[in-house]
Amino acid sequence: MTKPLVPDSSPPAAPARVPSTAAALSLLVPGLGQLTQRRPAAALIQFGTVAGYVAVALGTGGSRAVWLAVLWNAWSAADAYWHVRRLSRD
Repeated sequence: MTKPLVPDSSPPAAPARVPSTAAALSLLVPGLGQLTQRRPAAALIQFGTVAGYVAVALGTGGSRAVWLAVLWNAWSAADAYWHVRRLSRD
């Protein structure tokens, strides 16, 4: 006897992207690389954190918040790059 065909209910996998493209998108707009990888929660965290640091820097005139925004943006790009690399190894 054969089993009836049941559609797979697992979520779709993140699309395979070129790691450098994902990193470049995240450098352009923090979280954009994660968004193209179908990781909306990570994209929101990346964008929200950088936006928060920029808002604090503009509100207080603090250069430390600007540097934190730059560092977090670099981390966002690295995260997008590493995620694609991790997927390509699996």
